[in-house]
Amino acid sequence: MRAYRIVACIFQRAITAAVSFGLLWIAAGGLLAASAHAKQRSAAAWRAQGTAELRLHRFDGAIAAFQHSLELQPDSPRVFYSMGVAYAGNHDPVRAFEWLERASATHRFDMTEITEEANFAALRADPRFAKLLPGAADFEHPFVEDVKIIREWRGEASGDQFGWIARKVGDVDGDGVTDIVVSAPTHGERGSKTGRVYVYSVGSGRLLWTADGRPGDELGTGVEGVGDTNGDGIPDVAASGPAGSGVAYIYSGRNGRVLHAFRSGRTDELFGNHISGAGDVDGDGNSDLIVGAPGKEGEAKTAGHAYIYSGRDGALHPGQPGAGLPARDRAGPAESTRLAAR
Repeated sequence: MRAYRIVACIFQRAITAAVSFGLLWIAAGGLLAASAHAKQRSAAAWRAQGTAELRLHRFDGAIAAFQHSLELQPDSPRVFYSMGVAYAGNHDPVRAFEWLERASATHRFDMTEITEEANFAALRADPRFAKLLPGAADFEHPFVEDVKIIREWRGEASGDQFGWIARKVGDVDGDGVTDIVVSAPTHGERGSKTGRVYVYSVGSGRLLWTADGRPGDELGTGVEGVGDTNGDGIPDVAASGPAGSGVAYIYSGRNGRVLHAFRSGRTDELFGNHISGAGDVDGDGNSDLIVGAPGKEGEAKTAGHAYIYSGRDGALHPGQPGAGLPARDRAGPAESTRLAAR
């Protein structure tokens, strides 16, 4: 009986040891699997995780994720900047400035973002903060190639996004040189984001005219030269803004007066996200306009539309959604308003 108990005890201990060993083996296997999984993640995945941690104000987690990202992609200006944000959130200004200076030194990151980042509020009084912002010297040699700058124009205010789009429009001032239109979609007083477009003479460098949207329009998100829509022999300009209710305009290239205004009658599309000349679609000798309206993200009701309008009278081209119907019954953009004589 005693011998039986001894054997049973040994057997039980052996089972316990085996189970313990097995659990340790499983745990070790799990650690190895986790380690392998970590190595398989891309730099972009770690960067995304770090960004998510930042949004949740989990700064230690963000730092750890960004460090993993840098192990796989050591020269990422965006991650350098994000590390600065994380350390600033952790109330460590020394390391925050170290990482921000690394981001600035790459000359591949828009350091004006520091003016909008809430986590840098405590750093703005530090003299090092202002030095991170770009100065005139940063724009003296903007090209990699050896080029000669013929004309240079500058925006009116920081944050306007001046130069969002620049397009040739043809010769609007009659000097024989093709002119250009430039947009600044977030221009506007006190953050109103009306948007502004500028038409410049390339021959003289002179500003010929400007046009503004209404608050919230972000006019100039789309802008193009569209050819001669009103038959006066001068190429015209079209501009659009999808941010509010969606707008598009055709302007006289001669003086910037509005020839036609178009507004969306739908809320599930980004009317005016894109705009372009369409050529003479209806054969009346005038250039016409096409406006893009992709479906809004998360909206399953529509895949979006492209609308073609007559440059001569602003009418929606036959065959388009809502063409020929009263404004209140149209499925597409409901208004076409001729605001100035051609």
